Amino acid sequence: MADLLFYPYSMGSEGLYFLKDELESRGLNVRLIRKRGSTYRGNKKDVVVNWGNGVTPGWERNVKHIYNSPSNIRNATNKLNFFRLVGKKLPDNVPDFTTSQEKAKEWTKKGLVFCRKSLSGSQGKGIVVADSPDKVVSAPLYTKGVKSDIEYRVHVFNGKVIDVVRKFYFGKDRKSDIRNLENGWTFIRKGVNHTNELDKVSVEVCKALGLDFCALDLIVKDGNYLFLEANTAPGMTGTTVINYANAIEDLL
Repeated sequence: MADLLFYPYSMGSEGLYFLKDELESRGLNVRLIRKRGSTYRGNKKDVVVNWGNGVTPGWERNVKHIYNSPSNIRNATNKLNFFRLVGKKLPDNVPDFTTSQEKAKEWTKKGLVFCRKSLSGSQGKGIVVADSPDKVVSAPLYTKGVKSDIEYRVHVFNGKVIDVVRKFYFGKDRKSDIRNLENGWTFIRKGVNHTNELDKVSVEVCKALGLDFCALDLIVKDGNYLFLEANTAPGMTGTTVINYANAIEDLL
């Protein structure tokens, strides 16, 4: 069997190394391509899995196929482009968003607004939460807050949902409206309402972004799924690693 090639955004991606170890335990030879300083020039027989890398390499046209093109990753991981791309095809499946500071100030009169100062930040970085007009800071993107205690991460690979987990708060007192690990949130499997509709919409979102695979973060409001972002190099452990390894073996 030919080598399995990954093109990672970082050689220190922990989730990718878990996946690499699992695939190698199954007898596959896994190679990582550096985005700088690599001697790899491509091969028409090679299939490359792009792990979150938005840098277009000189060898892209020299391979048989690259799963997740760098240009599509750049679009999908830009928060404003994400909402525009998904909203164009699935307008009911994104929260209200705007680039207007004045409109965002109006929204705070009825609820929270998330001022996204960074369009590519992760783990809540660059987000300012505003609950009044005077707290709305200058930002390239604003999203209207939606009250929901249900947030999922759905992993889609090659047109199929391969894993679903739920975000869960394990801290004592919620001191922030930003749901990340630093603020006491983690992913669990208990309490997931995994439906056919969830699978269908998640696959459509992945397609709208032009991605072959991704992990989608979404909230559930009144039975409707509102998608927040796409992760193209998702962190993973345990069962999620196994599910990705199975999907990649099926791909090969």
